[in-house]
Amino acid sequence: YCEQVVPPGTLNSGSSVYCVQSILGQGAYGIVVKCVRIKDMTTVAVKMIKQRPCFLKLANIEVAALSRLKSLCVDKCNLVKWHRVFMDKGHVCLEFEHLDKSLYEFLKERDRCSLLLKEIRPIIQQLANALNHLKLAGIIHADLKLENVMLVSHEKEPYRVKVIDFGMACKDSEAKVGSYIQSRPYRAPEIILGLPFTVAIDMWSLGCLPADHLLSHGRKTSRFFQRDNNKVAQMSDALMFVDMLKEMLHLDATKRATPGQVLQHKYITMQHLISMIPHSNHVVSCFHIMDRFQDKKDARPSLQKNSPRSNIPVELTAMYRK
Repeated sequence: YCEQVVPPGTLNSGSSVYCVQSILGQGAYGIVVKCVRIKDMTTVAVKMIKQRPCFLKLANIEVAALSRLKSLCVDKCNLVKWHRVFMDKGHVCLEFEHLDKSLYEFLKERDRCSLLLKEIRPIIQQLANALNHLKLAGIIHADLKLENVMLVSHEKEPYRVKVIDFGMACKDSEAKVGSYIQSRPYRAPEIILGLPFTVAIDMWSLGCLPADHLLSHGRKTSRFFQRDNNKVAQMSDALMFVDMLKEMLHLDATKRATPGQVLQHKYITMQHLISMIPHSNHVVSCFHIMDRFQDKKDARPSLQKNSPRSNIPVELTAMYRK
């Protein structure tokens, strides 16, 4: 299909014609291209699968998983929006919304520079939200990694992410012992040992993201702390972060944190930082970052831009008067 994907090649779904603009990525399975859907001039991403039985099987698995998720509000669930599947010149093509870049590409552009804890928090919160919805749908993603977490539009919406690539997904009820799933750096102990597994393997992969990839190796702890009055708040945040990782990376899958438990962990809710709001600019910035991702029904205190007493949450003002 090389001629089809070299700009300005075209793809045809029968109901729509797509003008290929660029190649977004490629691998053993096939290629992903950025296209403009001519009928409404919408920019989309099209994943073209190679004509090989093993890859066609993965395409069928992905379509089955995406079909089960079709009824969900993918924006609220932090899952990629899938539009349709079509055939073009014998190739299976999956049309998705166009997203910005993967976390892998993002870190590569930063020269693998680690993220700050306050930048990691919204990413973990959104991915736990995605896994929570997948768990409720009875779906194991089975391939969560940096390459499969996409920034939606980092310039417009910093750190807003979505999960992509359901080529290894399966129903929790149909999990088969001995399945060759998950990338090695993110592979859960039960998969390595050939034991029965559940959706808990996705939580292990999520724990590996910040533990082994978003935070760099060999950096001194002081790298993450400014030497000023914010140090106590940052140290408290770091301790809560480590506590959360321990729960996410429990060797016993039955004791491993669930997505719902991660969403309620103090590192995510920032309950441990509330009392420090009047004294730490770091804490204020943490709340401002998370406000972008707060659900309107969320009970977590929110910082208002014009709230009194140096940006203290309106809901907490009475507390400080005491």
